[in-house]
Formats: sequence, structure tokens, C-alpha cells
Amino acid sequence: MTDSASYRRILTEQLYATTDNLAARQAIYRWGDSPARASDWALDRIPWRGGERVVDVGCGNGRYLQLARERGASSVVGCDLAAGMLAGIDRAAAGPLLVQADAQSLPLATRAVDVALAMHMLYHVPSVAAAARELRRVVRPDGTLLAMTNGRDHQAELQALATNAMSAVAGFRVERPSLIAGFTFENGEDQLAAAFARIEAHELRGSVAVPDVAPLVAYIDSLRVPLAWLLPNVDMWPAVLEEIGRIAAEVIARDGVFRARTHVGVFLCR
Repeated sequence: MTDSASYRRILTEQLYATTDNLAARQAIYRWGDSPARASDWALDRIPWRGGERVVDVGCGNGRYLQLARERGASSVVGCDLAAGMLAGIDRAAAGPLLVQADAQSLPLATRAVDVALAMHMLYHVPSVAAAARELRRVVRPDGTLLAMTNGRDHQAELQALATNAMSAVAGFRVERPSLIAGFTFENGEDQLAAAFARIEAHELRGSVAVPDVAPLVAYIDSLRVPLAWLLPNVDMWPAVLEEIGRIAAEVIARDGVFRARTHVGVFLCR
């Protein structure tokens, strides 16, 4: 991959051209062992009182907009750099105000919101510090930022599945770079501390136990834009998917499920 600006453009224009890839990754969590969905667990870290003005920066397919409404938010604004993601949001369910915007330069007034959400998106931003300063600017002094990300070991078994399949097809060891290294649960607090004085870190560990091959293939295929570039030829990608299916089928035949650990965390910032 080239510079961060080019990579971000590719992510925006291809990986997030529609909501399909995100939906494929979210779907795998139906087999999670946590008693609560991670999305509900995350939003429940906020002491909701009702009537909050909320902005979801990097809102994706709008899941958190609806959850904020359910918790009594009086108004919600969804921002995303990818126009394709915004186009796929159910406006009737999430609320009508959706804005194409960069997290590093938000089109909101200073101290405009009570709650800002940055859920699984700060690792895509070229400058986390710049985004943190913008989030601090738009949140009221007594308001809250909730930023969510993954731990470094999140879905390690799925990462290995993808790497092993690509290596088998390529004929040499493919080292898959971390797509979230810029903002993980391990390094995120220090980055946010430049803009927020008080930060609480909460983490949730669990696993998914997937009984079928198809969702595993779909999960990894949803990341084909960055991953296929690691191959000698991107035309090898269909063969990679076949190899993923073969490896996963062997594991499921042996163990009954394909199990992968999950590790997510949130930072409650004030």
C-alpha cells in the first residue's frame, strides 16, 4: 500500500463503497458467547439521562444512531466520510440528519453535542490527534466521547486463517499487516489523553463459535480490498477464498465449530 491518504481514499471508495462489507463482518457476531451485544454493552457505559444531542462520527451503516435513539437521545447526527455508507442507512430508523464529513474537520459548532461516538473508526483516520481535538471541540465541557476499538488479539484465529490461505496460494509466507494498529485498545488511551482530561477504559472479551464455512469466507472476503494487495496478483483472490473454505471446513469437521476470540474496548472520555 502507498501513503496513508491514498490508502484512506481506497478504503472510502472501495471497501466502504456500500454497507455490504461492514454487514458481512457484523454478521459473524450472531455466534458470539457474550450475554450482551458489544454494541449495547458499549453504549451502556454512558450514563444516559434522556434528551442528549448525539453525533456519531464514522457512523457506518447507522447501527449506533438507532441505539442512541433507543436510549433517549433527542437528536442524532450521523457523519461518515464514505458516501456509500450513508446511502445505505435506513433514515426512518436512524434519524434524518446524515452528513458526509471528515472526522478531522467536523461541520459542527463548538460545544454542539452532549455525546460523541467514534465507534471502530479512529484507526482509519490519518491523525488520531487531530480527530480527538475535533471531537473535544464539538462535545460540551460536561459531555462525553465514547470511542470504541479492538484489542490487538481480536479475531486472531480469523487473521491466521486469512494469512495461512494467502500464503498457501502465493507460495510464500504472507505477513498480514494490522488494519487497526493506529488505534487499538492497547494504545488508544494515550492518544485520546492529548485532548481529554478524564478517560475510563473498559474492555470486553469473549469468542465466536461459527458452525458454517460460508460466514467465515464472507467475513474475510469483506476485507479483500486491503488484503488482495498482499498477493503477487490480485486475480489470486478467488483461490484464496477457496483455500479459506477448505481450511475452515477441516476445523469445523474436527471441532464442530470454528472458534475465534474477541477483544473489544471502549474509552469513556470527558
